[in-house]
Amino acid sequence: DCLDACERLAQLGLTEVQQREIIRVDPHCDFHLTQRSHSYKITLQLCLWDFLRDVGETSVGGVEVIKSQDNDAGFDVKSTSPLRMKNIAKSYAWWIAKDYCTLTIFKPVDFTVLKTQTRTFLKELLIKLFIASQVSSPMLTNDAGDYPSMRNRGSLEGIFLKASRIENLGLSVG
Repeated sequence: DCLDACERLAQLGLTEVQQREIIRVDPHCDFHLTQRSHSYKITLQLCLWDFLRDVGETSVGGVEVIKSQDNDAGFDVKSTSPLRMKNIAKSYAWWIAKDYCTLTIFKPVDFTVLKTQTRTFLKELLIKLFIASQVSSPMLTNDAGDYPSMRNRGSLEGIFLKASRIENLGLSVG
């Protein structure tokens, strides 16, 4: 099981860099690993930024990443499969809903000039985020009959209120 695998991975004596790379290799362990270390949360953020650059958001990733790239060189926009995009959106929605990371990971995204794939991804992420904020375990199906019948407005508000406390987060939106 995943918990046992995570425990065994923790006992391998890996360097911090190797430990963070586990998230890129085995996303099933992410849930348990992010509970342990701030460096895993940073890796989640960096993985998201890598994904967003892959789908064409070349300005995402912080000043140092942008400086290290020649204007458009080095970024090969990939066509990401709809299934991969949905799975990544579902994962990040769960992590955000359960406070393993926050919406602040989107701070470097300029929402005024999003590429088509990014808009599709964010739409899926928000849908999954609304659902994940209402359930205690991840949804394994997309069957609307499995959605919770009761709504908890407070949990969803809490997710967005955490992000609203960050200065300059909404500058690219307004």
